[in-house]
Amino acid sequence: METLARVIDFLERYFPSSAALPNDRVGFHVATENDVERVLCALELTQGVVEEALQQLVQLLYLHHPPILTPLSSLSRKNPITVMLITLFERNVAVFVHHTNLDVLPNGFAEQWVNILNLKGRKKPLLPGENRKYKLVTFVPPSQFESVSQAAFAAGAGVIGNYRGCSFFVQGTGTFLPQEGAQPFLGKVGQREEVQELRLEIEVSQERLHQVVHSMLATHPYEEPVIDIYPLSILPSAVNTGLGRWIELDEPLPHPALLKRLKEVFPSTAVFLPAGREEPLYRRLALCPGSGRSLIDRVIQEKSDAFLTGDLTHHDLQKLHFAGITYFEIPHAEGERKAMYQVYNFLRHRAREEDVHVEWLFEERKGGSHANY
Repeated sequence: METLARVIDFLERYFPSSAALPNDRVGFHVATENDVERVLCALELTQGVVEEALQQLVQLLYLHHPPILTPLSSLSRKNPITVMLITLFERNVAVFVHHTNLDVLPNGFAEQWVNILNLKGRKKPLLPGENRKYKLVTFVPPSQFESVSQAAFAAGAGVIGNYRGCSFFVQGTGTFLPQEGAQPFLGKVGQREEVQELRLEIEVSQERLHQVVHSMLATHPYEEPVIDIYPLSILPSAVNTGLGRWIELDEPLPHPALLKRLKEVFPSTAVFLPAGREEPLYRRLALCPGSGRSLIDRVIQEKSDAFLTGDLTHHDLQKLHFAGITYFEIPHAEGERKAMYQVYNFLRHRAREEDVHVEWLFEERKGGSHANY
């Protein structure tokens, strides 16, 4: 069992809410103060999910689709969403949502599709997002270096690709003169001091910046610690955050092979082939779990051979048709539910590695089981 705060901090470390698109309804939709023994992951709030949460005695419901899309102006028994949220609140079940941050971040929905479809090749976000990073610099006495640096790492700093705990430090001399009323960690009031310090440099993403600075300030021994923040320029090749994914395959896939692979993962997949392309060969694929309508122009601009998504209209299909792009229609709910199951597995494994002691469950669908995913 863990505190709710620790479990939320774990979720936020991988999919920070600050990465969500503007005005998205992420975070708590039902807030409680209970400890957590079981977490139920589900695509969205339904009566079946509520019943399962209560039956399984979970304390946290982790969703992708926000139950409250617009601010509530009233509570009514005629509104099924209100009734479900009140039921969960009364039974002390917290509801926490990660929505578009799961769409844009590494290890989120789009990259889970890449993994489960076993697509190998050079990839990038179809619509890149901002991926601003910062360099934090502080000055710490050697005796406190470990505690300050570990606090920064625990808050999400020092992550570069597949490496954690990344930093640089060098020894130097710091000077200061404590004034009347000061309570210096080193030295005396009214006496100029020269002390040995370590200059610590550490990288942090924009979404973790506030929390890392807060953790460093809380751990730093100085009464007035200095933390310099430098914005970094990001090379385009290093940007891995954004909507959808575009992949240039190492080996091109014939149409029957790609369709077979899709049908095995998403059985309801439908195909819309442009005229004159009976057996196309695919090297450049674009994909977006859920609805990819907003990305049509990017798909065409990137000279994609096929687009894997859902919810396109007749006019969207025409644009793809004229551009010679095959549309593989993957129903919104089916595609996202599969992605959510992969995220559930990802979190379950990471929690085990990081000793987050909660039991992870995934929603059961009526007439189905976990094994179907």
